[in-house]
This record gives sequence, C-alpha cells and structure tokens, in this order.
Amino acid sequence: PGFPESVSIVCLDDSALARKALGAVLPSKIPGANVQVFGANVGEVECFKREAAQGCDIVIVDQNLSFPGTNTLGTDVVAGIIAAGYAGLACIRSANCTDSDRDLYLRSGASCILDKDMLWPEMVRALGQAYAEHLARARSASLAPPGIVEDALTNTTVMSLAPECHALDVVSGAF
Repeated sequence: PGFPESVSIVCLDDSALARKALGAVLPSKIPGANVQVFGANVGEVECFKREAAQGCDIVIVDQNLSFPGTNTLGTDVVAGIIAAGYAGLACIRSANCTDSDRDLYLRSGASCILDKDMLWPEMVRALGQAYAEHLARARSASLAPPGIVEDALTNTTVMSLAPECHALDVVSGAF
C-alpha cells in the first residue's frame, strides 16, 4: 500500500538508536515522508503530544518509555492523545507482542501494532496496510450523518515546534 505524498509521521521512543533508525529508515522507505522523532528526555513526551495534537497522519509510540526518575507506557500516551482528539493512525511499537500485550495496545486506542523484531521493509508494509485501513474507516465514518462522526481526513496541519522541543525534522534536517 502506498502513502500519500508528504505523509506526516511523528515517533516517540526513549532509545537514541531507535530514534535515529526511525528518523533515517522511514523517510528512505516512504518517499516524501515528513518524519519527526521525540524521546531524548521526558520533556519531549509533551512535545510529541503537542505535535500529534496538530494533526499528523501517523504516530508511532514505543510501549516502554524509560526516563531518569520516571517510566511511561506508550499505551497511556496513545490513550491520552486520542482522548484529546487525535484522529490519525496510532501505532504501538514494542518487543512485547503476546496476545495479552496486543489486547492492551488495542484497548488503548492503537490500531496498529509494530513488533520491534520486524525487519524494516516488513514494518513499512504493515504500517502502509494499517494506514490504508485507517483511511478507509475514516472515509466510511465521514459518510455518517453530520454531527455523528467528524472527518478524520483533514488532519494535516504542521506546526513549528516549541523551543524546548528538539525533534529531528528529517525533511529539512533541522534540529
């Protein structure tokens, strides 16, 4: 499945290696993708949430976020941004993908589960399939009578980051 040109993907991971890999691999496998990665410190969780609230197309969140003095679950982050109105595709990325883990991820509102053991091409294919299914559900929902379900396809706004947020903007290469 293809992605629209300039698809906006925002990632949250506490691992420097994972952030670097997501920031390099996703735009190389998804031409035109605008990929931002957060998670260098606990403050970037809020930066990630603000960026998601501006209407990116896809979020990818690590399930186990460990920062000095605090641990955060990706499922809590996903549930929070969805409760705040996020309507794009929400993905949990984790090395823990048992049936009970998957149930937890889906209950949080994630509709895409990416196993960290997946090879990058497999992960991108799974992400593309999940995004196509998400768009189909949103199109179907937008056909409902007015006031019943909002159209989730209009979430393409991009915002400038607050000064304390240092996400790597892969398209421009700016910090």
